[in-house]
Amino acid sequence: MDNALTWLLAGLAVLGLLMLGSPIVRTVHDEDRIEAIDDEPSFLYSQTAASGMLVEFGEGRYELTLRGVSPTTVVFSDRPARDAFSVRTSEFATVFEATFGSDHPNAELIYEGRSGELIGSAIFVLSHPMYDAEAKTLAYNAIHIPMEGMASAALPEEFGSASLFIDDGSPSLLISGTVSDNDGEVLPGVLVTAMSPSSSGPVTAYSDTNGAFSLTVPGATSAQLTFELEGLTTTFASVSHSTSNLTVVMTISSRAEG
Repeated sequence: MDNALTWLLAGLAVLGLLMLGSPIVRTVHDEDRIEAIDDEPSFLYSQTAASGMLVEFGEGRYELTLRGVSPTTVVFSDRPARDAFSVRTSEFATVFEATFGSDHPNAELIYEGRSGELIGSAIFVLSHPMYDAEAKTLAYNAIHIPMEGMASAALPEEFGSASLFIDDGSPSLLISGTVSDNDGEVLPGVLVTAMSPSSSGPVTAYSDTNGAFSLTVPGATSAQLTFELEGLTTTFASVSHSTSNLTVVMTISSRAEG
């Protein structure tokens, strides 16, 4: 089988994966902003790596490790939305369990041999991602799903460049930004609380020494934010889409001035 036909079959397998997951909200990418819209197409997540390995534990269970993994994960939707954007791989790993819950996603691994020749593909159920930004590795617990109607072949312990295509999950709201006072000075130690009717409870975080904060609200597409710091007026904000550039300004409370 030549490479063109092999890649065509792999592409058909990827399209099949698009039909396996549950729909999430439509999103579009505008630089560092992800805006929620009310349509519900399916999304596919794509990750690439320079090489990888599979460690077998028996009964079809593996640890799948991607090495030299891209720091960004590409996301694109099905028709008719045809949206495409990217998220940080570190963020994808952080919100993985909240996004997919106990319904772990299916994924297709397409891999080459260590010498660059195309070997084939394999289907897995993925869970518990572990991302190491310094080592540039991303590891998953993986359960192998044999392909019906195809002869079973031993999976490679080591492989060359690879792409991992992951089917979709439920939405999570990703919110990050900075907090400062009305003089433009950043504010560390601000308590940030996010509340959403669709989440199981409040999500909290504190701003760091640079005034930066980041939190994830599982299963939500909107949230009410509260910012609290002693001596400053409690500040509120509404978020209706994921964002990484939210800017919040807090003012001195009247009691503190008095």
